Order: sequence, then structure tokens, then C-alpha cells
Amino acid sequence: MFILLLNTALKSNRAQPPVFYANNPPINLNCAFCHSCTPSTDSSNFVLQMGADTSSLSEVISGVTTYTPGVIYYLRLTGTQPSANYGFELTAEDTTNTGTTVTNFAILNSANTTLLSLGYNFVAHHNASRNNQWTFTWTAPTAYQGVVTFYYVGNDGNGDNQQSGDQIYLMSKKIKVAGPGGISDIQDKLNGLSVFPAIFDQHIQISFNLKENARVQCSVIDLNGREVKSILDEGLSAGSFNRSFDLSGLSSGVYLVKIQVGDAFTVNKIVKD
Repeated sequence: MFILLLNTALKSNRAQPPVFYANNPPINLNCAFCHSCTPSTDSSNFVLQMGADTSSLSEVISGVTTYTPGVIYYLRLTGTQPSANYGFELTAEDTTNTGTTVTNFAILNSANTTLLSLGYNFVAHHNASRNNQWTFTWTAPTAYQGVVTFYYVGNDGNGDNQQSGDQIYLMSKKIKVAGPGGISDIQDKLNGLSVFPAIFDQHIQISFNLKENARVQCSVIDLNGREVKSILDEGLSAGSFNRSFDLSGLSSGVYLVKIQVGDAFTVNKIVKD
């Protein structure tokens, strides 16, 4: 994590932490390697939330939260204790096969969050400060559909540029692939989904085959997780669906199209030219 030392080279870690310090196996390095404190495992000091968008985030409870393969999720980590400076580092691994990573992360705010890569990916703070909240995305694996563990380390720094006086927290959260009682797979509801073109000027076309009568909701979401336009909220009959939507009023940039049928959903990335 960010290292508050008088040595100039080490102080530079305040900009971002060293790679491989998320306390994940098999290396299990963490910020207490440099910060002289006894680390705590109290996860209430750094709360991890997960959801389909930023308006639906809920706390990750180990072994209870579920994911649907291939879906893009929003993750938010929040430091809850008063601190002069906050920092963190997070990664994800296949729980049953130690060392197998599932780290398809994407940064939403490069001003306070960074992506570290060395063989696989870590998400971490950028320019440690009083900012205590970071939001980023994670794409659930498609090939592997078992338990995933997020390993993360939080740092409550006192800002005195010394190794002592900071508090380090070591945490992990397990999430299961969705099954009975969880979020159902979108492929149980529809197939043949197409959102075209991926790079558009005015219109996008959405097509799919609905397996049974259902209410289908489609919305456009920005990279902060905010809905910017609802384009469909309608009860549809089973069968083929193909419709064009006018998005000419959107500003240029990257968006997500969220398609939801009941409790199942998926997202597709689009770019307004």
C-alpha cells in the first residue's frame, strides 16, 4: 500500500502501492511488510460492495453474494474510519485453484484509482489522500464458473510520513456463481443477443430471441453507473425481437447497455462517436 517514509523513493508509493501486496496466495504479501503494525482482519473498516450498477450496490457477504458468468459488475470499496490518508490494493482469484486469477478489472476514475499489472491485475489507490472511496468494474469469468475470492488490503494512514502509526487491514470475500435462489443466467431467458453497432453515431439496434413471455428492460448507463436513458420497459411475447433506438442525444463517450429480464441481466459496451 502507500508507504509513508522519509525516504523519497519509498514515499513515492503514496502515488500507488507496489504490485502483489493484496495479501493473496500463494505470496501473501501485504502492507504490514513495510508499515510497522499488527494488521487487523476487521472488514468493517473497508467495506466492499458489488452490484449491476452504482445504484444497486450492496455489501459483499462472504459465500452469499453471487455472480453471473460474463457479466460486468461494479465494485466499490469504502474506508469507514477517520484517517489522514487512505489506500488499498485488491485482486481476485479462483478459490479452488490457488494462483489462478480472474482479474478482468477496469478503472473508472484514474484520478484516484489505478490498475497494476504484473502477470495479472491488481486495482489500487492512486495519489493517496482523504478520499476514502473507489469504484471500478469487474467482469465475471466465463470459462471458470465456481467460487471467486476477492483479496484486498486497506490502509488507514495518519499522514506523518513515518512507518509507524498507520493501521493495515487484511480482508477477503468469497462470491459464488449464481444458482438456485441467486441471479439466474440471462441465457435462461433469451439467446442470440446482439447490440449493433458497437461504435455508433445516432442509432443502435438490439435483437434477441425471448424464450418466454416476459418484461424486458433496457437502459443506457454511463461509466459511473448512472442511468442516462431508459430505452425499453415493456412486456414482450416469446419470440424474435429486433428494434432500433435513437441515441443521438448522448454525448460522445463509452456507455453500457444493460438488458434485464426478471432477475437476470447482462451488459454490452457501446461507444458514441
